[in-house]
Amino acid sequence: MSGLLTSCTVRNEKNTEGRIAAVVNKVEITNREVEYFVKNNNAYNSDLKNNTTLRRSILKNLVREELLAQEAKKMNAEKESDFAMAMYQAKRKILSSIAEAKIAESAINNNKISPTSVIDNNPRYFSERKLFVYDEIIIKDVDLPLLESLNVMAESGASLDKLIDELKNNNKVYNRYTKSSTSNQIQPGILQVLSNAKPNIPLVARVEDKFSMIIMLYARIPVPIEGVDAENTAKGILYAKIKNDEISKKMMEIINYSDIKYYGEYALDNGIDNDLPKPDKVLLGRVVQRKIYTGLMAFASCVLAINVLTVSKRILKGKLWLPKIWFISKRNNEIIHSQYDWKYEAYPIEKLYVFVIASVISITLIAQLYYLWDLLEIFWLIAIYFMAIVVGVFSSQIFRIIKIKNLSNKVYLFLASFITIPILICTMLIIR
Repeated sequence: MSGLLTSCTVRNEKNTEGRIAAVVNKVEITNREVEYFVKNNNAYNSDLKNNTTLRRSILKNLVREELLAQEAKKMNAEKESDFAMAMYQAKRKILSSIAEAKIAESAINNNKISPTSVIDNNPRYFSERKLFVYDEIIIKDVDLPLLESLNVMAESGASLDKLIDELKNNNKVYNRYTKSSTSNQIQPGILQVLSNAKPNIPLVARVEDKFSMIIMLYARIPVPIEGVDAENTAKGILYAKIKNDEISKKMMEIINYSDIKYYGEYALDNGIDNDLPKPDKVLLGRVVQRKIYTGLMAFASCVLAINVLTVSKRILKGKLWLPKIWFISKRNNEIIHSQYDWKYEAYPIEKLYVFVIASVISITLIAQLYYLWDLLEIFWLIAIYFMAIVVGVFSSQIFRIIKIKNLSNKVYLFLASFITIPILICTMLIIR
């Protein structure tokens, strides 16, 4: 796969020192490839990044894969019927891995990592960690009379071998394992038994009604994780938790925003308890409802913004300015001048006031568009703002009414603020 998925190319330039790790039948394997696999081997353990043994192991695998890839080409493996499907699956797997990595990276960058809290809150994993060496005999059924007999024998000082002989005499099927595990690797129930066990004294127990077991503890040795090792381990735990939580959260979001259909035996309505990924209908309904509400608020904000523009032009020009509509007659838009007309100039404080209002509205509309960009499809955004502009132009004609048209500049200053307030409220609701 290395020859197919990595950037190995036939060497047609001089081997530059530090760039090439190996050349296999004139095909280069670069140090960049080795670095890629080192990084993905354990992204959170900085010690591994300088581990020569790891690098050599990775290069060994790359050389082996390249040789096999070249051999596959000689066998015309690319013409095999399953080759295209394998390539498609490999591409999909790589793309999904990249998506997971980016999701995790974003979550990790947005979270403050505090390894100290992990170390303090998990003493059993760090300061109180122990190494247990023990024998574990798993009996494949639960025979209560036999278990009681084995327990009496153990309390009377019988050895593990005698208990095993008793199992043989009763024709019990069992498996014996000798284990050496740290406390963080052992299941909580078994860990509790081992923590209370006395060395070299067998313990008989059962796990619900599934199976029985005999445990013989040989050694319990403190092996705490401290210093840099503890910090690196804690970071790894935190990164893994953040990554898993964020990927699970993002996957639910992706599923609920997707259109997924199943057919045949996989159909969701075939009466089988189906655990295949599917959108949550209740949540999907809320998402649709949210889209409608936010779309309406964006629509209303844009309509009101056009009306604020109309009011602001009235304040600055000293006379009514309206967006033109094609069927309004020219006569209605004629400006009648007289010898007594003079050039109108708004007060500086009025200009500053209009500038502040315009800046606030511009910022709020940009903020709305930023939050709506990922929520609504581009088609709906264009439709919303187009219709809002049309409705805004028509609604602004209300200022043609004589009683409103003849209001003073002070009233229009108040109107500018009054119309801006709902825009701010809509923006806060969209962001929330």
